[in-house]
Amino acid sequence: MIPAFMAAYTNKDANSVTLRSMPGILSMMPNWKIQYDGLQKNEFIKKYLKQFNLNHSYRSTYSVGSYTTNLLYDPDLSDGMNYIRDQQDNFLAQREIASISISESLSPLFGIDATLQNSLQARVELKRNRNISLSLSNNQVMENRSNEIVIGTGYRFDQVPVTIKAGGNQRKFESDLDLRLDMSIRDNIMIMRKLEEDVNVPTSGQTSITAKFTASYRLSTRFELKFYYDQVINKPIVQTSYATSNTKIGFNLRFTLANM
Repeated sequence: MIPAFMAAYTNKDANSVTLRSMPGILSMMPNWKIQYDGLQKNEFIKKYLKQFNLNHSYRSTYSVGSYTTNLLYDPDLSDGMNYIRDQQDNFLAQREIASISISESLSPLFGIDATLQNSLQARVELKRNRNISLSLSNNQVMENRSNEIVIGTGYRFDQVPVTIKAGGNQRKFESDLDLRLDMSIRDNIMIMRKLEEDVNVPTSGQTSITAKFTASYRLSTRFELKFYYDQVINKPIVQTSYATSNTKIGFNLRFTLANM
């Protein structure tokens, strides 16, 4: 079961995939992160952009759930029969594994982070994730896939004057005002695959639309005032769920004890 699962979900040849439940280091996929900023040295791009970065990263994890070891397993038997059978003639492996899982994340698959000469910021990211688990107790595979696109922008206004009235007194401040807006659309679906029955059923899933806006203003080296607005709209894929919408809006006043 485990080698077949690994071959199916890692796009490997079933005739060459390892038969070990705990693969060696040569069977693992390396994780990586790539960031390239060489394009901003181009004279044409430098004319319009202060900063221009391209990003890409990949991370994967193979996990083995709880397992019990067969105490009668002996790999040094001279006849090569390093396994046994129980009284019902059932095969007993070296380890009885309850479940295994594969987690992969392309976060981002492709990302652009740019700052224009007028300090306007722009960010675009495309993310993909999947989490797959195989339960050996009921021969089921749970597959969770998600695709997300993130678009963000920001701008800093230099030395914005603000007057605050408190207790009949007025106090004037002059500091930078940072504005940030991020929007994302994320599709997520969970599929249950019953291997013996050959049944594939979506059990949950939704399309999430998120909008986040923040405006921060530093009153002093220790005080920062922030206005925030967050809204999340969830539209379910399966009929057993219903649409939801959550909105948060308010102010934060942060006080920093450490010297800056």
